[in-house]
Amino acid sequence: MDSELRKRLDDFFDVGFGKTTGIDTALEITKIYAGSAAADPDKIPDLFVRLVQLFEPRLEVRDER
Repeated sequence: MDSELRKRLDDFFDVGFGKTTGIDTALEITKIYAGSAAADPDKIPDLFVRLVQLFEPRLEVRDER
C-alpha cells in the first residue's frame, strides 16, 4: 500500500471517528459492493484503495481545485 495512503488511513483511525470523511464514504461503498452477489472478493481491497484516492485526494491535488 502506498505510504501516503497508509499514513492518511492511520490518521483517520486515530482521530477520524464521529465525522464523515472520504474514507467513510469509500468504506460504505466498499461494504455495499462486498455484499452484492456479483462481488469479486479479489477486487475488494483494490476497490477500497481506489475509492479512498478518489474521495481523499492528496492535499496538493485538493489545493489545485
